[in-house]
Amino acid sequence: MARFGLALFGYSRGAVNVALAAREARIGMLESEVATAFADRDAATEALAAAEAESADLSAMVIEREREIRTLGERLAEAATRVREARNEL
Repeated sequence: MARFGLALFGYSRGAVNVALAAREARIGMLESEVATAFADRDAATEALAAAEAESADLSAMVIEREREIRTLGERLAEAATRVREARNEL
């Protein structure tokens, strides 16, 4: 039956085997490219997560510093008020 199919469609066994081998080689190459793309994607995802974590840490630091600055500003204003009151008493 295989002989009949080959003869019917006009393909020789050698040509079919070469085409199948080329297809398998192409599939192997594409699978390798996909694996590389997935590895690159995973590395990029990890880098993004690290950058987001660092950004969150820096944001928290900025908020804390702003809070400290606001507190120091309030303390400075209170001290300035006390100095003015002390001058007025003299």
